[in-house]
Amino acid sequence: MGNEHQNPGTHHPANKPAHTRPAPDNKNFTAAEKIVNDYSLIAGAASVIPVPFVDYAAITAVQMKMVHSIGKIYGKSLTDHFVKSTIGSIVGGSLATATGKGIGLRIARSIPFVGGLASILVLPAMAAASTYALGKAFIIEFESGGHLMDLDASAMKATYEENYKNKLAHS
Repeated sequence: MGNEHQNPGTHHPANKPAHTRPAPDNKNFTAAEKIVNDYSLIAGAASVIPVPFVDYAAITAVQMKMVHSIGKIYGKSLTDHFVKSTIGSIVGGSLATATGKGIGLRIARSIPFVGGLASILVLPAMAAASTYALGKAFIIEFESGGHLMDLDASAMKATYEENYKNKLAHS
């Protein structure tokens, strides 16, 4: 049982149900959706911390707490190491792109008025969209029967990317 927190996505049964949107009347789904929406707002707020890289640390902490909270709803006991490595495998290259844009916006903050205004409008949307997409990936994985030993990191990453783009487009 101690190995269940290692190497997310390395063991995946072929007969696992497809990642689809769970029924909205499911109590776990409803509770998890509320958590995702609440933590997305908190992550958006954390993104405006004016100290470089402290905002990233705050957003990461918010996302980790959110994943732990979702796990509790679904009866999953998640370690910090497991959550960090799973988030890393899901967000992967998407984080590098978002980080690059975020750093560019932080540099743009030095431009009087326009840079500050642009970063205050864009960074919260990016942080909220990323947090939302991450939460949705975990909800869909757990709703489809995912277990700690066989999380499908590639499917979760695809879910993350789709939800991130959709949420950002509607922000």
